[in-house]
Amino acid sequence: MSTQKIVIGLTGGPGSGKGEVVKFLTKLGYRHFSAREDILWPEVDRCKLPRDRTSLNTVSNELRVMYGPEYVAHTLFSTACRAPGNAVIESIYTVGEIVTIRHDAEDRVMGIKFILISVDAPLHVRYKRIQRRASETDKVSFEQFSVQEQREQTSTDPSKHNLFACRELADLQVVNNFLDVQSLHNTLQRMFRIAKLTS
Repeated sequence: MSTQKIVIGLTGGPGSGKGEVVKFLTKLGYRHFSAREDILWPEVDRCKLPRDRTSLNTVSNELRVMYGPEYVAHTLFSTACRAPGNAVIESIYTVGEIVTIRHDAEDRVMGIKFILISVDAPLHVRYKRIQRRASETDKVSFEQFSVQEQREQTSTDPSKHNLFACRELADLQVVNNFLDVQSLHNTLQRMFRIAKLTS
């Protein structure tokens, strides 16, 4: 495994399995930094908005418009770089975030190995998963889920979600259509061994 500090960024839609990748990484000793928990929910609450996916998107887009398209994920990245050990940041949704983080990683004196992982799965599979977990942002119909999906897939605005472009820029891509978590973890273990991110 590389002795260089590693920061892994995750991109992917709801229900794709980013949380399971986080669990896998934390078992390897990676520290977890979450855009939702550390930045967005506090801002949603401050603005007295309902705790749902629309509010998360609204707040994140507004922050990017005010402070730049890279603001949310780059803030997490900077925090992760200051923390000891390797880290995983969740989640990256815009091209501006990726470009800025990669540039920053290269510019740091000691150098940071930044790896972007895309996690994806078919729409109907992801919808079934979010229905099972039933979090605050998951109480939507399949039709609503599909509309939200289309809104987040592409955008010409660098401050808005563009999951398609983020997936294309990923260093590693995981198609998580596995029926059980262990199969996903086994695939990640093989992928990380090949990429020399684990022993």
